Amino acid sequence: MNYFGNEKNITVNFSQSNPKVTVDYNPTLEDGEYTLRIFGKDESGNLSDSLGITKTFSVMSEAKLLDVYNYPNPFSADTYFTFKLTQIPDEIKIRIFTIAGRLIKEIELSNNQLHYDLNKIYWDGRDEDGDLLGNGVYLYKVIMDAEGKKQDITQKLAVVR
Repeated sequence: MNYFGNEKNITVNFSQSNPKVTVDYNPTLEDGEYTLRIFGKDESGNLSDSLGITKTFSVMSEAKLLDVYNYPNPFSADTYFTFKLTQIPDEIKIRIFTIAGRLIKEIELSNNQLHYDLNKIYWDGRDEDGDLLGNGVYLYKVIMDAEGKKQDITQKLAVVR
């Protein structure tokens, strides 16, 4: 195996009962955008896949709320609120408002309900009273609280029945 100078950051495990190799790569990275490329060769030196596997990722030391949207949008029955997290915050709130600004629904999520990277939160399209929303445009705000720092992003959603 060629680690290109990363021997201290790589651990290789091979299971005799299940012919599978697990490689753990734990580098220390500064904040920024990175691309990891992995190539495998057999004992004869033949590449298993000439393209290898490529993963692009970001490292951020601060908690950030990214790529907030709901889908489907517009929706008729239900939708999913999706967003990415760079770190797990203390909590996330999703507040849905009428265009006039009246709060009609609040969804609270604790840190044990959240994931690094992509989160997908189901909503049945009903207000706090359990009634279906009427046709129209609504606003929603996703609010993240991480160690006392708040970040929020506001988007539109549409109901078409």
